[in-house]
Amino acid sequence: MDKKALLRELFEVGVEAVMPERFIPQNCSLEDDILTIQGEQYDLRNFNNIYLIGSGKASIEMAQAVQKFLGGRIKKALVVSNQSRSVEGIEVIESTHPIPSQKSVEAADRLIELLESMQANDLFIYLLSGGSSALIEKPVAGVELQAWIELSKQLLGSGMPIEEMNVVRKALSQIKGGGLGSFTKAQGVVLVLSDVIGDRLDTIGSAPLYPQTQTGENAISLLQRYGLWTKLPQAVANALEYADLHPQKLRQFPHYVVASNRVALQTIKQKVEQLGLSCEIITDTLCGDVKDVAKYIALVRADSECDLLLFGGESTVILQGKGQGGRNQELTLWVLKEIQEEGGGWLFLSAGSDGIDGNSDVAGAVVGIEDWDSSIDSYLLENDSNRYLHRHDALIEIGKTGTNVMDIMMALKE
Repeated sequence: MDKKALLRELFEVGVEAVMPERFIPQNCSLEDDILTIQGEQYDLRNFNNIYLIGSGKASIEMAQAVQKFLGGRIKKALVVSNQSRSVEGIEVIESTHPIPSQKSVEAADRLIELLESMQANDLFIYLLSGGSSALIEKPVAGVELQAWIELSKQLLGSGMPIEEMNVVRKALSQIKGGGLGSFTKAQGVVLVLSDVIGDRLDTIGSAPLYPQTQTGENAISLLQRYGLWTKLPQAVANALEYADLHPQKLRQFPHYVVASNRVALQTIKQKVEQLGLSCEIITDTLCGDVKDVAKYIALVRADSECDLLLFGGESTVILQGKGQGGRNQELTLWVLKEIQEEGGGWLFLSAGSDGIDGNSDVAGAVVGIEDWDSSIDSYLLENDSNRYLHRHDALIEIGKTGTNVMDIMMALKE
């Protein structure tokens, strides 16, 4: 058995389990004009118009899945994605990720325009997935787009976890933290594909329709902790210092988490056990700096007799060099160092369910002791994991998947 090939296959099994065409029908159905979402019922006859809108890396695929059973009932479908595609019956606005741009502002304005056109007896179904934080943006007054872009780059290279990044983002945005919901009179429901630890609704996509719980004061504290406060553009610092510490009461919309990392891990586990191997899901909330995560994984692997150990979550990287890679690729190199110190005995895979890792066009990598060589530290110093792994033919390339439930990590005994 080619065990590296097995790990690659299992990763794809996990991704397939959280594709919208699978999880939307499992959570939503329509019968006699009654829309049922996880047991909650909505009588569509009570609404004049039905709108389908959304944002995120999975927004196109989610919209297509909903379109299959709502069909002609949808008056207008509009989603914001990181992909440029032509889809029948759905207006797709392409924006940028992970750094926002003028396209992000224009996409937000287009969503706002549509939301403002809706009436109180209309219903919108919002499809929310990871990537929304960058794909749609409307900074608060006084913060120009270039200052926002500079801040975004600083946040991404700081090692700050996504939920803390989003505290900062929400304090500087008109649409995050529930702000988008203030632009409409319509009723709405939100279908959520979770890409954050703990499936926190106040964090996923920076919560455009979920009322914020953070303030400018919270954001300043975080920026000071990560050494970014003195490096901020002055306009950003001013906006945070004078942010409203008692935000207006924002509307509540029902949110339904329709898929998550745990679903992917459970599906992989079922497949592994069908193959006659033992498997254990260790956690779907793994986070922290890649060096610490690597040590934790190695320690758990050393203490377990299971054939395969599964981990889900999202590590972080502090950028020091100017190389190419991402958190998954960098994590595989730190784990490879652990494998080499132990003299081998196991393989490791780490890859992003969205198919794209960091500033590269790959999902991640799979490594074993045969992939170690003495140059590894020089590549880590430059955050150049992609070039190292390319040399060893260890990269996982599956393209943009159309879904996003954080990262999948697997440690397999040889």
